[in-house]
Amino acid sequence: MAAPSRVPWTRRLDVRLAVLMAVLMLLFAHYEERLGDAAYWVLDEPHPSDTFLDKGSEFAERLLRNAKRESDGSWAPDQRDVDMLGKARGDWGEAWVWLDGNNQVVVASPQLPWRPGDTWHQVLGDGGRIDVPGMSEPRRFYTAVLELRHQVLGTLVSLLMDEELHARRSNVSVDDMLDSGAPCRYADDAVVLSDAQRRAQMERYEFVTEVMGWLTSGLTALFVAFIVSRLVTRRLSRLSDMVSGNVPPGESLPGPFPTKGSDEIGALSRALQSMRGRVGELVEGLAERDELRREWIAQVSHDLRTPLTALMAVLDRADLLLERSDAPTELRLEMERLVNTARLDADRVKALADDLLDIARLDADAKLAREPVPPGELVRQTLTELEPIAEARGVTLHAEVAPQLPVLHADGRRLMRAMENLVRNAIEYARHDVRVRALNGNGYVTFEVTDDGPGFPAASSPRTPAGEVTEAAPAGDVDLEAIGQRRNRAGSAGLGLIVTRRMTEAHNGTMSARNLEHGGSSVLLQLPVSSEIPEESAPAAASDPAVPTSS
Repeated sequence: MAAPSRVPWTRRLDVRLAVLMAVLMLLFAHYEERLGDAAYWVLDEPHPSDTFLDKGSEFAERLLRNAKRESDGSWAPDQRDVDMLGKARGDWGEAWVWLDGNNQVVVASPQLPWRPGDTWHQVLGDGGRIDVPGMSEPRRFYTAVLELRHQVLGTLVSLLMDEELHARRSNVSVDDMLDSGAPCRYADDAVVLSDAQRRAQMERYEFVTEVMGWLTSGLTALFVAFIVSRLVTRRLSRLSDMVSGNVPPGESLPGPFPTKGSDEIGALSRALQSMRGRVGELVEGLAERDELRREWIAQVSHDLRTPLTALMAVLDRADLLLERSDAPTELRLEMERLVNTARLDADRVKALADDLLDIARLDADAKLAREPVPPGELVRQTLTELEPIAEARGVTLHAEVAPQLPVLHADGRRLMRAMENLVRNAIEYARHDVRVRALNGNGYVTFEVTDDGPGFPAASSPRTPAGEVTEAAPAGDVDLEAIGQRRNRAGSAGLGLIVTRRMTEAHNGTMSARNLEHGGSSVLLQLPVSSEIPEESAPAAASDPAVPTSS
């Protein structure tokens, strides 16, 4: 036997799948955040990196740390706080203006031209510019709500006065600072949010990122399943279909199997192909042996029939000679008894030879010579043939055929053999009576053979030295296949039941048996009524007449 081919570790399915899973997990970890950002962009939501927290409260705390509130409700911040805040923001190239609810300037950075009490006339729109008196170009700005302990005190306007200084303090270029690549509060698309708005935005962003993570995981699982299906499942399914599917025309075995592929499934395919070759050789050898067996059985059966026929003729001749003999009465009676015993034994051996020949013919050719077969005629001929055997054993035969039975389209000779086997078997075990019925129902013709004997034996019942069974099976259905060889006496080999079952199955029928409640057994043959009988070949009567009970 050839050694199994080893699969290189680089071609093993577990290694390839492990590498695939590792690569997919790395890609997933790398692109998960980007997928969340893409989903946020599709939803037209500002990205957290593009938004800024409103610093109004921080400014208000600084400006109002030492401020005094006037009688009219306005605030007068301490100049030192104004100068300190102006210097801190000036180091970043920024300036600011505090407007109250009436668009009046409360205070402004020292470098700006506005003074407390000035009226603000410019529109504070999103992404706009503010004209600063004394400066040639409008300045970028953003606004924030000034709030102190949940009390709105006005609006803070923050202006970008020196773009280069602000970019240098931010460690970026001016172009990058004002571009989406490095967002700035003063960029055209900058979004300034309050603390509550920022928290709500972060919650939405985390939710979208989590959903995208689950979605990406699901897509990754589908992709892995697709790859596994391509690498493993589909190929295994093809092999399974080839093994269990229909055999291709001209082939006696499934296959041939594909031998391509250097992984485990390829090795399995090659192993199946090798096994297919070995099984093919075994099948050919078994076919040759089976052919020899059938030829031997047919030859033996044929050879047995010739001397048996001659023996039966000799026994008949002996009967005639005994009738004409002047031998004493006691001697003549003894000779008649011996001749009758010999005739029964010869008839049994002849039935065995016929069974062997029928089995050989069924194995060699399963085709049936179909013809119209009236069920009532089949029952009558069977009982006529076996009447002498029944009389010799003291058994009475009864026939009950239902009226208007449909004609069967069947092999009459083989059905005759099947019925003979059943009735002969019933006669062998009956005490007094054997009853044969032919019934109609549900598209089937049912033949029932009952006897009043001991019934079918239990499967575990021991045999006596003579081959008899000592324990009958309980009432109900019995397994003929399990006890077929135990039903008959020594020498019969159970072939009668085997032949009957094979012939019934050849007609697409069924055979069953059961032990009766009050003793005896019953065997049923159910044969389907065929509609394939040509009208010109059917008998004049479309059904069987009733047959009265006879003995």
